[in-house]
Amino acid sequence: MEAKSRLIARVVPYFRKNGLHLIVEVLINFILPFVIYNYAEAPLGEVRALLASSGPPILWSLVEFARHRRIDALSVLVICGIALSLLAMMGGGGVQFLQLREKLVTGVIGLAFVGSALIGKPLVFELARATMRRRSESEAQEFEALQVHAGFAGP
Repeated sequence: MEAKSRLIARVVPYFRKNGLHLIVEVLINFILPFVIYNYAEAPLGEVRALLASSGPPILWSLVEFARHRRIDALSVLVICGIALSLLAMMGGGGVQFLQLREKLVTGVIGLAFVGSALIGKPLVFELARATMRRRSESEAQEFEALQVHAGFAGP
């Protein structure tokens, strides 16, 4: 129970400090693409609606890069996934064929994450550590110290 309260004591200040930024990120990277797709599907068709819905995450990543002048590993991964999906869409074909290719891209990225976990070097951990290190070295060391806790490794 004490570990849980320590975790809450760390999480609450983080959300107080970064909550607005997180809300904006969720809005631009998840909600806005969903809304764009739903409204654009009828007039544009599924393929063009999918292309239009990829605009906000791409623009967000470019704006974040311009603001901070640094490359975020997770953003690069997302941009690569979107770029591969767009390349798959350019190959033509029906909507179901496009969705199949899109799922193949997602599957390849998923396999990279699973493979990295199986060899003992989880990509998620490396991405999170890189993000922490970019913010401050003390945050990165604090994050790395969490590895020894049983709850950090999962079930």
